[in-house]
Amino acid sequence: MTLNEMMAAATCACRESMVKVSEYQMDCLDLGIEEKADATLLTEADVASQEVARSILEPLGFSFYGEEGPVKGFIGDNRYGAIVDPLDGTGAFAIGLPTTTVIVGIYDREEKEIISHVY
Repeated sequence: MTLNEMMAAATCACRESMVKVSEYQMDCLDLGIEEKADATLLTEADVASQEVARSILEPLGFSFYGEEGPVKGFIGDNRYGAIVDPLDGTGAFAIGLPTTTVIVGIYDREEKEIISHVY
């Protein structure tokens, strides 16, 4: 996969995840707010957004590293990984501010460096 193809995939995942986040904002869906062990917030929108990104990126051959969920670290052993923050700014989101974003980074696991990102 070329860098341009990886960026297109990351952009698609980012855009579709943000659509999911927007559904929670625009449709006033229940956020199911919880406090995580590190005292940061977790909402159902975080989890849903991450699942959208995962469903797009894993089938394309990316290892997946999501901020939310029980697995810490990459899922999969492919060279290129997608590191996803499915809802950056959960605290602001939880009180209704429209300042959140989704971040997707493409990580070269052999070179140990981020090669690109979108948000």
